[in-house]
Amino acid sequence: MDIKNRQSPEKKTGSFFSRLISQHNQKKDENKVIDEIVHHIEPKIARVRGYRDRLREPVKRCHQHVQSLVAAIVGPIPLRSSEYHSDPVVHASFAGRDRLEEFLTISAKQIEEFCSDKGELFGLMTMTREEKTTYGRKMEGNLIVGDVPMQVLTFTEHRIVGAAGSLDATRLRLERQALEVLAESARQELKERRTLVAELRDQQSQLKAMARMFGLDRIGKTGSGYLNAEQQQKRDKVKQLLAQTEEELSQAREENETPQDWLEVLVKKLSEPQKILHYANDSLHLDWRNIRAEFSDEKSNFFTLTSFTLAEELTRDAILVNIKLH
Repeated sequence: MDIKNRQSPEKKTGSFFSRLISQHNQKKDENKVIDEIVHHIEPKIARVRGYRDRLREPVKRCHQHVQSLVAAIVGPIPLRSSEYHSDPVVHASFAGRDRLEEFLTISAKQIEEFCSDKGELFGLMTMTREEKTTYGRKMEGNLIVGDVPMQVLTFTEHRIVGAAGSLDATRLRLERQALEVLAESARQELKERRTLVAELRDQQSQLKAMARMFGLDRIGKTGSGYLNAEQQQKRDKVKQLLAQTEEELSQAREENETPQDWLEVLVKKLSEPQKILHYANDSLHLDWRNIRAEFSDEKSNFFTLTSFTLAEELTRDAILVNIKLH
């Protein structure tokens, strides 16, 4: 028997209670995050018994997703006016050195409160990529050929998000903001579902009023009333639209009216965070004019940006940067 490796009962008990306390604190932190999300999306969900347990795993998936997302972001790189001609990423990101200086000046006023004692800060620079076809000259063999189609990239709408005095603090802020994006996406979906129900109810009321004008609540029951051919056609159309609207309303109301229904929508939405906020690193090969290398004879550079796509609609390129304010 290995006496050296044996633990006393006191040590085992202490270890057990330490784990128990750690698990309790972790659960309290998870509950706090869940409650913040529920309060943002729909506070009435908190009335559902066991709502935290239903959301615990989906929220954990969201947290894991945003951690992976932030860890994958490229950078940081120094964002300085002096780096414009030497750093290929800085050069490609701005149409000119004056645009970079203007951006740094504007950004300094917005984020200087996050600056460290050393006068620097970190943040995520995001931008919109535009790609279009231009025409230029290119060597083909020993000949210079004109009007050759080339793909040129430009980056606009630059923003700094998650600004902080250290890289670790910036990463934590970005994780928090990414989690807020996921929660907001779920809130919007729930809002759209409830808006659809309200719109269909309004449409139903309007069609019922039109139906009464044509006597649909009487004709067929008493046999009274006379409609000419045109009026009968309109009446039949209203009747058809009313039946269609009531069917759509019945489908829209299903699983969309009670806090329990809203909780299930939230569970489903947050269980697949990758479908809400997608990320990928994209390697680019551009010359000094931002023309793709395969279309250019000029010297070109490789660099990588992180691309974010929100709900398959909005895409932004991004890179972590370090800025010296003074």
